[in-house]
Amino acid sequence: MSTPRGPLEGVRLALLDIDGTLVLGESLELANVATQLARLRQLGVQFSIATGRTIAGAGPVVRALGVQAVRGCLIAYNGAVTGNVDGTPWIHRSTICPGDARAVAHEALALGLSPLIYCCRQHLDIHDAEYVLAQQGTWRSGDREFNGMAVSVVPSLADHDLGDAISMLISCRPSQGDQRRLVDNLRSRVSGATCIECAGAYVEVRGARTNKLEAARAVASHLALELGQVMAIGDNTNDLALVGGVGFGVAVSNSPTELKSVASYTCQRPGPAGVVEALRMLADTIRARRRVTDVREA
Repeated sequence: MSTPRGPLEGVRLALLDIDGTLVLGESLELANVATQLARLRQLGVQFSIATGRTIAGAGPVVRALGVQAVRGCLIAYNGAVTGNVDGTPWIHRSTICPGDARAVAHEALALGLSPLIYCCRQHLDIHDAEYVLAQQGTWRSGDREFNGMAVSVVPSLADHDLGDAISMLISCRPSQGDQRRLVDNLRSRVSGATCIECAGAYVEVRGARTNKLEAARAVASHLALELGQVMAIGDNTNDLALVGGVGFGVAVSNSPTELKSVASYTCQRPGPAGVVEALRMLADTIRARRRVTDVREA
């Protein structure tokens, strides 16, 4: 177990990743996490989600927690969309330039790959606010991607309106080196987007300078907080900027070495058990600090 580094007692917002952090495998046993979140709320600490999932994909986890996130705030698509899930305008929405989205799709299709383009309209309370596009011949209409969203097939991505594109995901064939070849091609041809290799099998594309840390900055500002008052708990390299940039970053034990190296604290336990460990430590620190303050003021 690592020794905590950083001002834990000042934390007022906890941001939790989902896959690999709150959820390991298919389990949604989150009762212990929910208990800790409820106790922290009594101590003045709110929470929100910071995930790579879509809004729809994050929904089952938020519902399983049974604890309302602060003002409905949710960070989705690894920071591309941040806001209130109540139909009001987003706090932050970062789109991919349509020209860049078309260029990415062209490069992926040229390699025989099947790009998915995730789109999110400015408001959530309209029909089909979130939707996923694929080119005819690469997916079948109605097929569901890993968030469970139905894929809409269009004749040509190059000719389609991509003004609401916020993220792209391209599944690669690791044995054929698709991932490295695609990223190299994109970095030399697409300057206005961020291209990231994921888990050895995917390439993710988002708008320039779009990540969870910038989204956390937007949420903190919206809540009149500083980044130094934020705790973030994650498990993978897409959490590097967030865990390393907030006031107190936490890596669960199943995290890679790169994430543990930037974290203020590394848990002894993986996944949701590690989340409970970190949240309990936060609550204990705040209570201890208040006891000391009470004694001094007595």
